[in-house]
Amino acid sequence: MDKKKLLSTRLLSLFISVLLAFSLSSCATIGDTVKTFVDNLDPLNSYLNDLARDQNPAEQPRVQISEDFSPISYTHKHGYRSLTPDEKAVYDKIHTASINYHRFLDLRETPVPPNDLFRIFYYYIDDHPESFWLYPQIEKYFHNDKRDLCLGALLRYTDKNDIDQYNEDSDELDTKVSNTKLTQIREEFNKKINELLGLLSPNDDVLSKEIKIYNHIAENVRYDDDLADQVLSGSVKRPIMQSAYGAAIEKSTVCTGFSKLFLLLMNSTGIECMIQHGTLEGVGHVWNIISIDGNYYNVDVTQSTSILNEKRIIDYPFFNTTDQVIQKTHTIKPATLSSSLVQVSYDVPACTSYDKTFDTLFSVKVEGNVFNQQDFSAKIKQLYTYNLSMVYFIFPDGTPKRTVQNFLDTHIHNMKNLCSRYYTMEDYYSYREDTGKAFIKLHRK
Repeated sequence: MDKKKLLSTRLLSLFISVLLAFSLSSCATIGDTVKTFVDNLDPLNSYLNDLARDQNPAEQPRVQISEDFSPISYTHKHGYRSLTPDEKAVYDKIHTASINYHRFLDLRETPVPPNDLFRIFYYYIDDHPESFWLYPQIEKYFHNDKRDLCLGALLRYTDKNDIDQYNEDSDELDTKVSNTKLTQIREEFNKKINELLGLLSPNDDVLSKEIKIYNHIAENVRYDDDLADQVLSGSVKRPIMQSAYGAAIEKSTVCTGFSKLFLLLMNSTGIECMIQHGTLEGVGHVWNIISIDGNYYNVDVTQSTSILNEKRIIDYPFFNTTDQVIQKTHTIKPATLSSSLVQVSYDVPACTSYDKTFDTLFSVKVEGNVFNQQDFSAKIKQLYTYNLSMVYFIFPDGTPKRTVQNFLDTHIHNMKNLCSRYYTMEDYYSYREDTGKAFIKLHRK
């Protein structure tokens, strides 16, 4: 048989195969038949079709987070605003998958390089603390070897105690947390968030809302040292504890949980807030940036308590600080993802204003041994207005503790008299040489 006849025979066989496939199903369209034919030639695409099948919308929680405060909208989240239109399409798919508990993230219509997928995923994680059931790591993605583009990924979800189990050998999730359980913990969480929002009044100014939420977290959430050790060793047993759920429901978490709960509550009241990444004492750390009157400030809620006279008290060492101040103790730098060694960062606003810092509004600046009675009295009134119970004294960096003690001992009697209308003042104080701040506990009358 010559080459022309051989080619004609093969084309005829191919045509007959297509017609046969068409005739086997009266409801099939030509497009469906061609797609099936292509799938058979593309095992990966066929496999992804299997993963995408039967991903129906999940039952949504009956209890929704209150919108009484005109919350920050989905499209105004900081990470989302930082993306290109094509990247936003991927972000949207992550959101749809997450709220519906879809384990397969289908990106065939919006393929992206792996590193871009990781970055977009973590933008979503930072933007949406209310999606606490989404495991914050992509362990499996499917890509086209020729173009190195992700065509899909497997997502995992976690409830109070369990987590979807991924099998590396089969590239599948062997066991899944039940969707019913996920909806139950979402309802529990939303109910708690509404309760916390009830602490606020729509008439409160931004600073009042911030202080009330900061104080509540400081009083009710504990730093979990055991969990911190698990994070450092990569052996976290209950990932949900690192989330806003861990902070709000379990009342025990690490820096991620502190910052995520604060972020959610601020955004729910319409206050722009975002996550800042860096280190503290050489260890990975996250805190928040908040917007007040168009200016941005650092807030580290994790550092919201101190020990004074053997008692745990609310502290404000990093409440509304500038970058210059917080970098005395913190390092601002992108987060590095252990799974991909990708640095995830976006351009957060610089925090340069002193207008609404705790130091400007509520603290007494000390120069030499001079006690400014007028400034002290004004700050006491401001503290009383915002229901705060700590007065700070800011000394030049590196001031010896003995110098601080002499200053406070010399003027303590006068201080007590000046604040007696509003507060009684303790004789105990605490001083941090790294920040140059001393504070004395006040008791509201």
